Amino acid sequence: MRSFYDQGKPIEKTEMRRLRFLGFLFTLSIVVILVRLFMFQVWNRDPWNALAPSQYQQYIKRIAHRGVIYDRDMNILAMDLPTLSMAIDATQVEDREAAANIFASVLKGNKNNYLNILEENKDKRFVWIENDITTNQRDSLYQLQISGLIPVQTRKRVHPYEMVGKQVIGITNGEHRGVSGVELALDDTLRGEDGWGIYQKDALKRNYLSLDYPVKESRNGHHVVLTLNHAYQTIVEEELQKGIIYHGAKRGSAVLMDPFTGEILVMASILGGTENGEEPDFDMMLQNQPVQVDFEPGSTFKIVTAAAALEEGLFHPNSIIFCENGSYQFLGHTIHDHNQSHGMLTLSQVVEYSSNIGISKVGEKLGENILYKYIQNFGFGNRTGIGLPGEVPGILRPVYRWSDFSIAAVSFGQEISVTTLQETCMISAVANGGKLFKPVLYKAIIDDNGNITKSYSGEVIRRVISEGTADQLRIIMENVVNQGSGIEAKVEGVRIAGKTGTAQKSEPGFEGYRPGVYVSSFAGFWPADTPMFAMVIVVDEPQRAYWGSQSAAPIFSRIVSRIAGFPLEYGPSGRPENENRTESRVVFSSYYDNRQHELESERESSSVYDSPYHVPQLNGLSVREALKRLSSRGIEGRVEGRGVVIEQSPKPGEKVVAGMVCYLWCQEPDESVKSK
Repeated sequence: MRSFYDQGKPIEKTEMRRLRFLGFLFTLSIVVILVRLFMFQVWNRDPWNALAPSQYQQYIKRIAHRGVIYDRDMNILAMDLPTLSMAIDATQVEDREAAANIFASVLKGNKNNYLNILEENKDKRFVWIENDITTNQRDSLYQLQISGLIPVQTRKRVHPYEMVGKQVIGITNGEHRGVSGVELALDDTLRGEDGWGIYQKDALKRNYLSLDYPVKESRNGHHVVLTLNHAYQTIVEEELQKGIIYHGAKRGSAVLMDPFTGEILVMASILGGTENGEEPDFDMMLQNQPVQVDFEPGSTFKIVTAAAALEEGLFHPNSIIFCENGSYQFLGHTIHDHNQSHGMLTLSQVVEYSSNIGISKVGEKLGENILYKYIQNFGFGNRTGIGLPGEVPGILRPVYRWSDFSIAAVSFGQEISVTTLQETCMISAVANGGKLFKPVLYKAIIDDNGNITKSYSGEVIRRVISEGTADQLRIIMENVVNQGSGIEAKVEGVRIAGKTGTAQKSEPGFEGYRPGVYVSSFAGFWPADTPMFAMVIVVDEPQRAYWGSQSAAPIFSRIVSRIAGFPLEYGPSGRPENENRTESRVVFSSYYDNRQHELESERESSSVYDSPYHVPQLNGLSVREALKRLSSRGIEGRVEGRGVVIEQSPKPGEKVVAGMVCYLWCQEPDESVKSK
């Protein structure tokens, strides 16, 4: 080694070689490093580019708010509440088994479920782990330092009135999509559209929105207003449940309808107890029986046979029919009347006492083709089109598949199946003067700003019977309640028209009818002279008393007595508006809602004009007399002109609503009619 004093001497060749070798190694190292950098940053840059954003970016879904479901009074039936959920960027999870264990421990879930989620979605940057977690659970997960956690503010679906109307309203699944009822039927309307955003992360992994990255805003779902009346729904479900429990029945259903608009005010499904005392099957609990379960109607179907006979002019209410003293041989079959024997009965009495023999003779005279036509015209054998999932059409075999005995059996409600909703539409047609309405469950669709984007109204499908026939049937059915088989449906102070029904049950794989197993029902409307409500009650397999007169009719009576105690329904809200209310409400005009319910001709039934619940006929009256009649119904009158009334708005027969104003155009008797 050279000393300080030898620095001026030349370097030896050996040492020069060493310096060159070191220089070569240094240069080679630099080249290798540059090559590697080139490979990482240029040649194989894609995997690293994909990984880099995860260090400082995070993709977060922006959850849309699902629309609210209201009843007709704007009471909330289903809504979203804010909640916290946890998702994860699965590409950042290195030890999926350990992560699944932590999730199971903190979130109290199943480890295998979490592991499957992570395994099946290992290449996804956004995967849902758990919905509706607490802030403590979120903090615990952060403390355990799981990579890729994405806390998300989400929503959960709640029902303020719990199970009331649940089968109609429906439920949503974990992905916030409707799976039954209205939630499924209008899922696209209610759901809205989720958005997304790319958030930046700081060194402490806190997310913040940056203007440098795109954002797709979520679009909230629209709100749905139903025709249901929550108060009536509660009453019907309570009384139906009491009846189901008392009679030990398998289940029960009910539909309450406005016969002049087709609006469904109540649609109820109640399950009874199971044989072993266990909770009913979840799918059964969600089954909307009035549209998804059909049954043989039994004697309530005699209304259809009687309507056909009266409309065709083959019978009138006082036509005499020999009822064979309780036993009638027809084409090798024996037809019996239950409990009592009858000789001569009028058609009205045949319906009042529910004589199978008498009504089978009516059907025999009608003939199968005419009877079949009226059954179809009343809507049986076809879905009503109410817009709910799972609706069944019932069973109506074509005439060519009828046996010789079918004309008799169908006349009193055998060899045919119907739904509760179909029967309610039928009874409403009798109540409103002969028109079959398409039932309406939806009233309006509303956007986030309270604007009505779509409104619904009743639709007359066809005229089934004349007003005269309907009037005759109303009298007959009122006699059924006052002095016939439906006497248990009576309510003091309320005129009720109705019909009882009791039918044996058959089931697949069982030949004939099951002994001792029945479906009882009652179909009716009230007030009988000016109907406001039509309702059908069905009790499936009652054990204590199986006759419709003993099980369904008393339930009907209790419901009517409770609803009759309510004040008149003032339009969709059911009560006058409170000026001090601050929350947003949508007010619907009953005047416009009822426009579609004008009769095909200008003539209205005089019984409707005289009703305290409907606008009277004022044309031709003096101003003094017209204002007097309006005042008696709580309607404000506004007059233009003098003399007698020549035109009015609203039209005669429309329902009275709170704060209604009736405009009267008048002229002196000697003036010519002026157009407005």
